[in-house]
Amino acid sequence: MFLIGLTIFGGTTTVQAADNDYGIKIDGNFSDWADKKKTDIQSNDDRYNIKHEALLADGKNIYFYLNMSPNHGNGYKNLQPAGYELRVGDKLFWLTIQDPYNLQINEKRAVKIWAYEQDNTGGGVNEILPNAKAYISRVRNNDDPTINNGSTDKMEFEIPFSDLKAVSTTSQKVTMHNGNLGNQTLTTEGGSTGPVILAISGLAIAMFGIIKIPKISELRKSLHE
Repeated sequence: MFLIGLTIFGGTTTVQAADNDYGIKIDGNFSDWADKKKTDIQSNDDRYNIKHEALLADGKNIYFYLNMSPNHGNGYKNLQPAGYELRVGDKLFWLTIQDPYNLQINEKRAVKIWAYEQDNTGGGVNEILPNAKAYISRVRNNDDPTINNGSTDKMEFEIPFSDLKAVSTTSQKVTMHNGNLGNQTLTTEGGSTGPVILAISGLAIAMFGIIKIPKISELRKSLHE
């Protein structure tokens, strides 16, 4: 039984190393965001120019989604390239999307992300992120019948923690805010496997608590009988 307990515990170690990537593929199609929770982003009482955003993180990457005009396809609908404040733990980064202009309807474009880390949080990053993936697209949006030929710009990106010289932990908070888009701040945590690990580890501990391990003196006595 003792060996079985070690086998089970070893199994939990293997499980905890796995990452959850949410099934997101950064390719400009955006369909894998359909089942992800979106947050309304707006400035003060502006109920017309509402954006939809989503922020996720796992053990390796940060994922972000933006739809500039999901409800109307009009108004403030072109992609905002600057002002993205990404905070990872105590590090603050300013992100800028490179070459986002002159998008055509139904065009999807791979773009680069420039990141600048604020000096007082380390200042170790000031470059185009080498391993980040990002796509932008302009698509038709005819949800509002009062708008003819409506359109909206969308963006999705994936940034590895390693590009930011940051380490993902289960308790490390990740936030995104852009005052050019609205007042709200999105929040998530890196390393989403944390609660599962704790539950499995707790089960293993409970199993060891139930197993009765003979005392050394009892083992010696049984050997001489």
